[in-house]
Parts: sequence; C-alpha cells; structure tokens
Amino acid sequence: MTWKDIIKQDIKAKILAEIKKEGGALGMKNLKQFGEEAEIKLALSELEKDGKIFMHKDGDIYTHKPKFPSSYKARTNYFPRSIHGYDKKI
Repeated sequence: MTWKDIIKQDIKAKILAEIKKEGGALGMKNLKQFGEEAEIKLALSELEKDGKIFMHKDGDIYTHKPKFPSSYKARTNYFPRSIHGYDKKI
C-alpha cells in the first residue's frame, strides 16, 4: 500500500464522517476542506461504485438512496385552466 492509497482511504473516511455528521446528505461545498477537487471527485466516484454513497442529479450526496414516501402519488388529475373558466375574458 502506497502513501497515495493511505491518503485516498483517509479522504474517503472523512467524506463518510462528514455526510454522517450532516445527517446523511450534503453538497460538494461541504467537502472542499478535505483536499483538491480532483481528489475529492475521485474518492466520491469510488465510494459511489462501492455503493456507500449515492449522487443526486442536482449534485447532492447521500449515504442512502433517496426514495419517495410510500404515500406519494403522481399528480394525474390536472385540468387545463380553460375548463374551470380561468381564461374567460371580461
């Protein structure tokens, strides 16, 4: 194991500790204190590959896979405004 591997493991441990400290979710700005952006992104991609973190399309980082609540229902009863008379001209 080289010193680069040790530093990479240290960055991964710090990232996971920071996510846990923040309640399971955070953004990149919270991680800039741990090293160069390239090193952090490499560590994040390895953690994501290992299944330890999940990346949201907006850039947020989670330790769990975000899910909708079981009671969530897509809005399927949308009516255009003209049906309700909102488009009537006075």
